[in-house]
Amino acid sequence: MAVQPETERDIEPKDYLFQTIIDIANNPNGDNNPPCAPLIDGPDMGRPGKEYEYVFINADVDDNQSFIWIDWGDNNSTGWLGPFENYRPLKFNHSWNKTGTYEIKAKAKDIHGAESYCWSYLEVTIPRTRTSSYHWLFERFPMLERLLNIIK
Repeated sequence: MAVQPETERDIEPKDYLFQTIIDIANNPNGDNNPPCAPLIDGPDMGRPGKEYEYVFINADVDDNQSFIWIDWGDNNSTGWLGPFENYRPLKFNHSWNKTGTYEIKAKAKDIHGAESYCWSYLEVTIPRTRTSSYHWLFERFPMLERLLNIIK
């Protein structure tokens, strides 16, 4: 499930894009703009102790290389990693050892030190019990779960 960066929980993707355009328009002298908050994609549910892959994409309107900071929501964070090329999918793995709900947060900073205005979020649930008897099937074929959710 891909998550758009947000400054508030209910921000619309079109509003985020509009704010980015305003930021560029308000900078006529060509000064450095901060990068957008990274996009996060990956599973939003899992099992304790199992490692999952998450993909992060940094975007900088000035096409600067940028760093990424990931907070996994379990008192573990990466610190600043990079720099990375613009729009390059960055893959990182993580596992949670305890059941619960965790919030992955990511922020970007360009090579000139400008930080994104906000964090991106993705909520991940590590349930106490299986959510369905078909959980193993959905793990093996993630598109099947998405298709079933669409036809519900």
